[in-house]
Amino acid sequence: MHIRRITGAFAAALVATLITPVAAWAAEPASALGIGSRSGIVDRAGQPDNEVWFAAQDPNSRAKLFLSYNTTPALGSPVPAIAIVGVVPSDDTALQATNGWFEEPVPVPLGYTVSNNPASIASPEGSAVYDPARDAYHLELNTSVGVLADLWFSGPVGGLTDPTIWDGQTSFWNQSIGTGTVNGWIIFPGETTKTTVTNWGAEQETQSGTFELGAPPLLPAPHNGYYYAQSVNTDGSATTFYAFPELDGPIRGILTETTAGGQVLECEPSGPGQVTAANWYTDLGGVSYPLSLSAHCDDIYTGRELTASWTTTPGDSHAYYVDVVLGGFASVQSIAASPGTSAAWIQHVADDGHFGPDFS
Repeated sequence: MHIRRITGAFAAALVATLITPVAAWAAEPASALGIGSRSGIVDRAGQPDNEVWFAAQDPNSRAKLFLSYNTTPALGSPVPAIAIVGVVPSDDTALQATNGWFEEPVPVPLGYTVSNNPASIASPEGSAVYDPARDAYHLELNTSVGVLADLWFSGPVGGLTDPTIWDGQTSFWNQSIGTGTVNGWIIFPGETTKTTVTNWGAEQETQSGTFELGAPPLLPAPHNGYYYAQSVNTDGSATTFYAFPELDGPIRGILTETTAGGQVLECEPSGPGQVTAANWYTDLGGVSYPLSLSAHCDDIYTGRELTASWTTTPGDSHAYYVDVVLGGFASVQSIAASPGTSAAWIQHVADDGHFGPDFS
């Protein structure tokens, strides 16, 4: 939930957003990879489309919560906002029509107060504050129609793209938590009591850049779309895959594994056959998405091969459509399975005009 990650409730705001078509570009260099930082949540707080995402996944159920503290207008919102995406627990039957998935934008009309020491993003609607004494991030979601939360995220840093060049546009990506745990509580949509969160899987990633999704009416989309997948592994590590199949054929992005001890392994799966998307399913709304996704490449530090795969089903997925008549895109969220994991998910985003299998 990585927009990049844009969901249906942002549609009204996106109508007024004009997107400049991308000009021709030269062949891009390989993505610049590195190690994330604790300050990543504020390093680009004033840059366009700065999205500060925190992901919590229950290793014992389908429940998930993704929160993004967008410090600048992003995801079609004309003001800073908190983007909320998630899946309700298995015994919550309030959202059967969307297979348990929910999404909601919370505007932050007065903006955030951002600080570097300690790294923090604060507003009355919600905040993300790094606590050096606990080496953890404290998250609060105070204002929402369907979700409230008070959570602590901790764990080692993960990977970094600084940047990936995506069809001639930049995508900066920083994992301030590559793997770890989440503790606290969440009130999910349709519920009035708190769900206790104990050692759920954690990830944090901040993304900003000049990239665009969607297109003005009658103009070609600037991109195909992208893949994002993330796994909480049973050995305490976590795996993240974030890649952009470009309009001219190459694939840019990152595959990273962060071990429980904090070692970061990463590479760019851009060679022939290093990314496979298969078993495409077409949603009733028209977008096709892969039910199977895999990637492999050699870690840039050790030479060890990193490999990961994910599978999902239509019954574990839900598609959101954003202004497709005017030139928008579709975003599909999926609960996933992956070897050696306790929780996983996939996101597939396709620009209008690229809704077919393999972004056709």
